[in-house]
Amino acid sequence: VNQRDSFEAAARAEITFNSTYTIMTIVFGGTILLSIFIALGLVRFITVPVRQLEQAAGEVAKGDLEVQLHINSKDEIGRLARSFNQMTISLRNAKQKMQRQAQTLRAQNKQLEKAMRELRETQEQLLMKEKMASLGDLVAGVAHEINNPIGAVNASADVVRRCADKIESEARKNQQLQKTTKILKESAGVILTAGNRIAAIVKSLKNFARLDESEYQKTDIHEGIESSLILMENEFQNRISVVRDYHDIPEIVCYPGQLNQVFLSLLKNATNAIEGSGRISIKTTTENGHVRVEISDTGKGIPRRKLGKIFDFGFSTGDSRVKMSSGLSTAYNIVQKHHGEIKVDSEVGKGTTFSIVLPIK
Repeated sequence: VNQRDSFEAAARAEITFNSTYTIMTIVFGGTILLSIFIALGLVRFITVPVRQLEQAAGEVAKGDLEVQLHINSKDEIGRLARSFNQMTISLRNAKQKMQRQAQTLRAQNKQLEKAMRELRETQEQLLMKEKMASLGDLVAGVAHEINNPIGAVNASADVVRRCADKIESEARKNQQLQKTTKILKESAGVILTAGNRIAAIVKSLKNFARLDESEYQKTDIHEGIESSLILMENEFQNRISVVRDYHDIPEIVCYPGQLNQVFLSLLKNATNAIEGSGRISIKTTTENGHVRVEISDTGKGIPRRKLGKIFDFGFSTGDSRVKMSSGLSTAYNIVQKHHGEIKVDSEVGKGTTFSIVLPIK
């Protein structure tokens, strides 16, 4: 009996152990499955949205403000996503507003620059008109004061020369008197040459400073160029030769005094560009109802990066080429006023050519 009771107790214990083991296995397996389900839930509802938020934030940091999060949950992650979307919209609107403001500022700056440029040009033109008016008055007064004595000198020199001719015929027997007569004739010739030279300079001054601002006039371009060349002869100083290639061109309708300023400015710049000896070439032609004037020099040339600003008011090449930078700006404005065109072509070390094209009428 005791042995049978022992077997029954052992059987019950084994059954109890097996039941307990089975229950524990089920509980442990359920716990693992529950943990897996919880982990999957965390990945789906937290980790993935956070990763999406991180990626979206990276895109915003790169400048992409069009990015949006598509998370529709009603928990904290969803609220964070909606706040992020609202932030990108606000940033995008702010950026667009700033771009519009920047565009407006750029347009206003351009208008301001244009107004300032027009103001400088107007001021420059007013100053130039005032200078030319003063120069015209001065030249008229000087010409009047010089022409009278020069006329007397030329007339007297001519009388002296004619008298010397008569004396020479009577003094062939007197060698000393012949020498004196020869010296007298040579001196009279020098006086006449000097007088004619002064008269030519005065004429050039009068032609250059013509007060003709009120209306267009028919003008010989060659006459204006020659007047400017005479005024520049002292600056050439026997080191610069002038080559003329004048073609048969018609008179053009223009403001002669203003065009003379253009020619003088270009000749001055050509002279400043030539170090030592050199050459200035002037060519005139006609093409398609226009007159073309080219003034070239064998000077140092202008760097290509500076050619685009050569006609800007106040611009300087940084060397002796443009001592008065406003001169080229004025020349440009005058040519524009005449409905013409002025261009420059230059090569460093070889020289520069300014081309002016003006309508005949």
